[in-house]
Order: sequence, then structure tokens, then C-alpha cells
Amino acid sequence: MSINLQSKNNDLSVTGRRSPTPSEIALARELDRTAQNAKIEMSEDLTQEFLERYSHLGPEQIVWMFRTHRGRSNYWPTIKEIEDLRFEWTTKDARRRDDVRLFLEKEKTRRRLATGEKQFGLGDMPSIYKELFAKRGMDTDGQETIMANVQSVVRQRH
Repeated sequence: MSINLQSKNNDLSVTGRRSPTPSEIALARELDRTAQNAKIEMSEDLTQEFLERYSHLGPEQIVWMFRTHRGRSNYWPTIKEIEDLRFEWTTKDARRRDDVRLFLEKEKTRRRLATGEKQFGLGDMPSIYKELFAKRGMDTDGQETIMANVQSVVRQRH
């Protein structure tokens, strides 16, 4: 028994056009679903504008924007509504990256503490300065002035 693994020519390769990207496929699918949801027929001009504006975005973002819109409205979205959703996605994505960055920083600190590495915070600064002053043999008047300034900054930041 032999299996024929030759691929069939599709319309895109026969006409010499490039294959659509995953983002273009996702956008076309979401535009179609949104049009069905709104019970309208899309105009080619509007479809083209959506493709020009959003086909460079990732498929996940495209799907999220249009599904979110369909969950909020029964009507066809305006460009402004999709732009607002794009901003919402970008903001959430930035927050997710910040959350990941914060988690990684906390994990790094936890590992350092587990290995016995000493961590210093603003509250430790006065004692660190006192130790440095003692090592350098600074006079008491100079120490007190600098310490007052350090403590003032520490209080302001807490």
C-alpha cells in the first residue's frame, strides 16, 4: 500500500500569491464571526481597512479583541472600539510583564537569602553609615549631620 504525500496546488500557489499569515487568517475569521454576530454583511472597503490596521498584530491579540467586543456588544465594532480594546490588551500585557518581572525579582531575592547572602534595605542605611564613619574615623559632628540627612530620606521613602 502506498500513500501519496504530494501536496495539491491550492488557489494561492497557482495564482502566485503568498499564503496568508496566521494573523490574517485569525483576523478574517474574527471579522466573519463578528459580522455574523451583528447580523450584517461586511463591505470590502471596511474589511480591507481592518486588515490593513490589524493584520500585523498577533493572532492571540486579534482573537481576544474581537471576542471581547462580541461579548460586550451585538453591533459591528467601530475602529475606535477596536483601538480601545487594543489599548486594553497592551495595558494588560504590560501589567502581566511587570507581574512576571516582580515575581522574578522576588524569586531572585529568595534564592539569595536561601544561600545566606545579606540583603540591605533603606532601613539598614543608618547602621551602614555608622559603620563606615567608624572605619574612616569621622568626627561625631559630621556623623550626626549626615545621619540626620540619611534618616530624613529613609523616613520620606517609607
